[in-house]
Amino acid sequence: MIARGTARRRTLRFVHISPARPDDTPLTLIGELRKRVRLRHYSRRTETAYVMWTRRFVRFHHKRHPRTLGSDDVRAFLSDLAIRLQVSASTQNQALAG
Repeated sequence: MIARGTARRRTLRFVHISPARPDDTPLTLIGELRKRVRLRHYSRRTETAYVMWTRRFVRFHHKRHPRTLGSDDVRAFLSDLAIRLQVSASTQNQALAG
């Protein structure tokens, strides 16, 4: 038995949520990297490592955008890590993943 006057009407409400970036300017390379890492729910430490390796890679190639670089440039970066800095194989793998 339902008492009269107690039933409520349900209405849908549309809430306008403003975007995080009010203008449509593209994200920076690092900003785009952070966004994609967070979408995949990686840890903050992983995000920090990826950002660090990306910055080192870009600086090694005199601030050229990674989209303009190829596999030979990646090989040159990893070779520099191995020869000049004498890093271990696991460090090179981490750099390659980042």
